[in-house]
Amino acid sequence: MVHVAKEMKRQGFELPLLIGGATTSKAHTAVKIEPQYDQPVVYVSNASRAVSVVSKLLSDEHKAKFFASTKEEYERVRARHYKKGPRSSLISIEDARANATKVDFDDYTPKKPNKLGVTVLENLDLNEVRKYIDWTPFFTTWQLSGKYPLILKHEVIGEEARKLFEDANNMIDDVINNNKITAKAVFGLFPAE
Repeated sequence: MVHVAKEMKRQGFELPLLIGGATTSKAHTAVKIEPQYDQPVVYVSNASRAVSVVSKLLSDEHKAKFFASTKEEYERVRARHYKKGPRSSLISIEDARANATKVDFDDYTPKKPNKLGVTVLENLDLNEVRKYIDWTPFFTTWQLSGKYPLILKHEVIGEEARKLFEDANNMIDDVINNNKITAKAVFGLFPAE
């Protein structure tokens, strides 16, 4: 995306650049991408938020204020990022090699799996599957920011989060109790050299 921002600037684009996806973050956008482009660069955490961002950028009334507040926010994010310093100190390549894990495969025989090939697990228990739901992105999609389960006790949005959580779980209960879907899993174990 840094290259894209540089190219858009080089070619004289006058369009906003929205950044999103699994490999980006607000800090990455502020530190690496935004400085490369003169037009608004906005990190959008998920697709559901893109509509409000685009609305502000298209609005003659709100665009300038939104652009200015985003630039100010990115300045703060950059300052916070640079203040942190490096996460770890680096060591020399010689020290790293001297500290390498010693692995001896001469006396090791790997265990053969009980079954090679493709395995299909049918009719997985959805009550078990529901235990692994990551609820934080669910709340974010509904524009309730906070980490699950703490969001349920949040003093401002906790009540709405609890209502939404209850509604979602009622729907899951309906799906499970009325056998509306089934779950399967497929995995394969194959010989390797």
